[in-house]
Amino acid sequence: MTKTISREDDTKTALASALNESGIKIAEQIVKPIDCTKATVAELRKAIKTRQPISGVTMLITHQKCHADEMLGMDILRRGPGEKFFPGIADASIAFQTEIELIGLGANGKDGWYEGLRNGALIIGTGKGFFDEHMVREKDPSCAHIVADYVGIFHDPTLRKVYGPLLSYIDFEDRNGDRVDAILKLLPQTEWRHAYAIKSSMLASIIKDAWKVIETQEEMSSLFAVVSHCFSYQIKSQKKFHVEGRESYEKADKKIIPLTFLPKGERGKEKVLLVIKTDSYESGAFAQHSFRGKEKEELAVLLTINSKGQFYMKSMNKLSLVEVLKVLRNTIIRKRNARVDWSMMDKEASIAEVPEIYFHKDSGDLMNGSKTQPDVPGLLTMKDGLTEAELIEAVKIGLNPTRFEIVHEKDCKNGVCPAQNGKYKCPLKSAGLKRCHDVRKGIKVAKTECAVKK
Repeated sequence: MTKTISREDDTKTALASALNESGIKIAEQIVKPIDCTKATVAELRKAIKTRQPISGVTMLITHQKCHADEMLGMDILRRGPGEKFFPGIADASIAFQTEIELIGLGANGKDGWYEGLRNGALIIGTGKGFFDEHMVREKDPSCAHIVADYVGIFHDPTLRKVYGPLLSYIDFEDRNGDRVDAILKLLPQTEWRHAYAIKSSMLASIIKDAWKVIETQEEMSSLFAVVSHCFSYQIKSQKKFHVEGRESYEKADKKIIPLTFLPKGERGKEKVLLVIKTDSYESGAFAQHSFRGKEKEELAVLLTINSKGQFYMKSMNKLSLVEVLKVLRNTIIRKRNARVDWSMMDKEASIAEVPEIYFHKDSGDLMNGSKTQPDVPGLLTMKDGLTEAELIEAVKIGLNPTRFEIVHEKDCKNGVCPAQNGKYKCPLKSAGLKRCHDVRKGIKVAKTECAVKK
């Protein structure tokens, strides 16, 4: 997380209670705004030092061919919590000016930055003023970082999380550029072109490329508008995760089921299956986040079930769900009196006999419906589908390679398959489980570790 850079007295009196555009609540505004066009330089100095709200800003200025950090700084001021410190700044025009043009606004000399402010111009990233990162070399912050610190982002836990990833990226890029040196060391020379392609596609690099062809102020404003929208989507996405995700996770019906047959996790933690009943996609993502701080439990499998009876299953730390998939498909096929060759049970995507379950091979996830396929019938609402208990049991059977059909479990573990040669109709044989194959081939029953993907 990016650290705070304190340039003046660290006060929070100007933090506001209303929701800003990102939907984040900040503290109560208790100080009356001062009009920058009617204030003296001394009054403005004091207002900046104490974070007193300053109204009257009609123009937001940075230097020509500005970088991503100045753009994010302007965006925070206009669309984020900056509106509470500079009331009305959301309607301010945007300008990209040279040092000579700034002098025309009176922004020259010792008090030049404040003189510009008295003319309604808030200057950032240049002008030798408060928001000019070039004046703080010892800390080397970006312009966006200075703005974020001023408007209280680092003092608010939620704001810090919402803006954190974007600020971390912008800070690093401002100091280092979109360097690919470290990536190149990890790749063979034949792959270097991919690394350079990634570099040229990063937002900060796209901004720099845009300045090579932009000529007019209108084009400059259009560039800022596009970049601002990109920032907005990232910020809203983070807010959706940290705010809505947390709230929906806390309200959801949750069940934690120990998977004691799995090897202990990091620092001896017991691995568990978490079942969440929720219609929020974000609550599942937040569940993974919330388990990182737990002392005794480690999330091994996440199972979310929504009100339409659809489910989504995800494993952690390379734990394979292939055997779980086989059990689930086999359970449904048996209910539907269908006949499928066992070799089809672990096929990627969906199979004709069980079209409701999609196996995403790259991620290893099992999906009964998704954001892109919301109309897939929910298996938990179908007579020939699944029950919640069967879903949970499938996880326990699939992830435990020493688990067999209970009636003949001893025979199986002793290397004798009761279903071989058709002597017994075992409910698990048709699933094509690896453990059953090993028994029939005379291979010793596998240890639990084999459930981990290679």
